[in-house]
Amino acid sequence: MAGVDLLTADQGARRPAVAPSSVVGFFVRRMSLALARLPFHEVTRVFAEFAAYHAAGDFPPVGAAAEPDDMELGPEPAEDVAGNDDNGPPPDDSCSWAGQRPSRRQAELLVSTQMELLQTNEKLALPPAPLQEVAARLLRDNPDLAEAHFLSFLNCLRVGELCGAVHSLYHSFDRMGAAAGGEPSRGLRYAALSLAALHARFGHRRAALAAIREAVTMSQDGNDSVCLQEALTWLYKLADDDETRGSLMRHAISKSGELQLHELASLGVQNYTELMAQCGARPADAFQQLARSDQINCQHSLPALLASGYAVRAALCALYGRPGLASLCGQLLLCLDTAGAGPHSAPVCGEPVALAAGQLARQLAAHGHYARADQLPLLDESARLLGQLEAWLLLKTVLHMRAVTWHELGDRDERNAAASQYRQLVTQHPTLDGRHLLRVT
Repeated sequence: MAGVDLLTADQGARRPAVAPSSVVGFFVRRMSLALARLPFHEVTRVFAEFAAYHAAGDFPPVGAAAEPDDMELGPEPAEDVAGNDDNGPPPDDSCSWAGQRPSRRQAELLVSTQMELLQTNEKLALPPAPLQEVAARLLRDNPDLAEAHFLSFLNCLRVGELCGAVHSLYHSFDRMGAAAGGEPSRGLRYAALSLAALHARFGHRRAALAAIREAVTMSQDGNDSVCLQEALTWLYKLADDDETRGSLMRHAISKSGELQLHELASLGVQNYTELMAQCGARPADAFQQLARSDQINCQHSLPALLASGYAVRAALCALYGRPGLASLCGQLLLCLDTAGAGPHSAPVCGEPVALAAGQLARQLAAHGHYARADQLPLLDESARLLGQLEAWLLLKTVLHMRAVTWHELGDRDERNAAASQYRQLVTQHPTLDGRHLLRVT
């Protein structure tokens, strides 16, 4: 510490080694002050991390003289230049610490990148097993990194693991509440809301409603309007009465617009459009309502909801007896450029893309092109990456049954095998109803 202070200290006639008012001087003084305030166990941790960083970097020993060739200025060696002439993509900065102990900033960068990819485009994220290993390693090196626990939670949701998702969610918000300090109740509100989303994802309606009521109570106590609107969004998704759902949706849309919560407002408009169509609204009213969502998405640059709007429009066209327009909307969605401007921004490839690809597969099957529908690669990849493999297998089985039964393709053994596979899938997954897949208008 004394040697660091001498760098910026006034030494009389001699000028200091580092000017105190320079950028380097400010940095040295700030690091010296931070080091002086560290407790003993944090100082030992900093020393251990610096020793590990130095050992992994293969630095020359202190005091060793440099070779004369190393001090000469000249062109780079030929092998280095040839090694950099690579046509492949540049390496990901978030994984540049492979084989070394990651720093805190590297861990946060990797977690934020993977979380963004899991929400927008799962095929660009790490596979579930390697991602879980990365999260475990980050938690081993940074035990207080709450974001790594939340990344593990999203990864467990990705593969449908309930116990691991609950465990990771509890640990995540335990550490977020400890780090918040000033307002721990905010972390508890969003913890209850995330728990409600978890139970809703696995079909536990009563547990989800109980968690939503807890989140609403804490949000009202803390005067948190944003959390209240998000809880209201989940509440109308779980409501079983169409009249109640409609009333909650209208209130959520108007209140989200007042609070400038554009994403929630657009999502509410799309859900309300779907409810209107299911209740028998006129096509003009449904499409006019959906146009409000398109306006919000374009004004505030919401690519994920813009893709979802195309999927809703395709579903409306199919419902109102316009299969050609439904196929056109699906193709427009598949050709839509939804990539962002950030360094890790990826095109949206989620549930709307899988639904659009499924609509195209049904249209191909309706025109007798069963081989093309069965070999549609985008649907197979999107459904698998979304964790909807059962739904894709059910659709594939139904299309195969139509091919072998209605068009007299294959023999009796193939028809019996297709019917047996269909019954097995419906028995194992009662929430998957394939009867609506047979209706292609």
